[in-house]
Amino acid sequence: GRGGRGSLDQSGGRPQNPNKNASDSSDTEASDDNNDEDWQGPLSDSESETKMSHNCENVLNASQSNVNGEEKCNSVMAGDEGEKLFACSKCDKRFKKRDNLTDHARIHTGEKPFGCDVCEKTFRRKDCLRKHKMIHSGKTAHSCDFCGKGFIEKTDLQAHIRLHTGERPFACDECGRRFHKKSILTVHMRVHSGDKQFKCTVCEKRFRFQHILKKHMIVHTGEKPFVCVVCSKGFSQQETLKRHMGVHTGEKTFVCSDCGKDFQQKIHLKEHMKVHTGEKPFGCDVCGKKFKKKSYVKTHMMSHAGKKAHNCELCGKGFLVKGGLLKHMRIHNGERPFSCDVCSKSFLQRIHLKVHMRVHTGEKPFGCEICGKKFTKKSYVTTHMMSHA
Repeated sequence: GRGGRGSLDQSGGRPQNPNKNASDSSDTEASDDNNDEDWQGPLSDSESETKMSHNCENVLNASQSNVNGEEKCNSVMAGDEGEKLFACSKCDKRFKKRDNLTDHARIHTGEKPFGCDVCEKTFRRKDCLRKHKMIHSGKTAHSCDFCGKGFIEKTDLQAHIRLHTGERPFACDECGRRFHKKSILTVHMRVHSGDKQFKCTVCEKRFRFQHILKKHMIVHTGEKPFVCVVCSKGFSQQETLKRHMGVHTGEKTFVCSDCGKDFQQKIHLKEHMKVHTGEKPFGCDVCGKKFKKKSYVKTHMMSHAGKKAHNCELCGKGFLVKGGLLKHMRIHNGERPFSCDVCSKSFLQRIHLKVHMRVHTGEKPFGCEICGKKFTKKSYVTTHMMSHA
């Protein structure tokens, strides 16, 4: 007469949930084994009521619920039917089982406690390690009929087959974009939700995707794995190296409509346009001085703080930025890397070569507002203005 408690297992009298999906057995195998000694046989009505009340209190204490006693019991009973009681404190994602929450939490902590004995690669979950070990054993039980590629899991093969068939069954509700794997759709949804669950452990900056966090970490490590084959200059990202190659190829695709100057990158053209517009959108909070670039404000602010983080080991002179120190070091070592193609004169800095080239081109970009006389340098205009005073 207790149909609601499930049928009894013939081997040991254990109640079985008739609604339980067979595919869940692997997930619950360990927890079922651990709970054998805690299970009791069918209880009387009074014992059942007492036992349920006790279990409600225990479970809800663990999940830190704030509802009243009557709602607590309802909540736990609903939990038995599929409610997700265990919430992540970092991203509010919820889970049916505490073990699943524990596994998920490792995404935020970066913990990977399960290590491979062969290659020492580590994993967040034990089942992921088990799958990985099959790579070393050479076991791939499921093969693609199209290309012969082997897979450990049947579900991975099914997802792979969709690449051949073009099937994309998982659609984004926000933008309609479709994907061949549900996991890719899940990652894509962060674009719309703004969820940034991957946090840098050094500066606490947050990112939507783990691969972007990985790129960001190079900022802190100083690693530059991408090296130019022409000049051996190193870069932290492959995209930056690709843009740099334009220096050697001479490719410049972005042209200024005002003066015809061309640039390798669109962002550089955008910055250049401020020369013509006179726009200086970034201001110093201390003295109000305006700048074309935000980075200039950051450097300028150090002058108010009296902070000069980079000092010359030869003469002790301090510089606000590392680039200033590097330029200064050329004075000591005699390096003049920028040479004129016309007269072979060399210079410490690129800007000095740029100014020098006006001698050959005859360019005089700076004019007197009173008499209209033109000059090669802005400082010459300042000196000239004294003649009008």
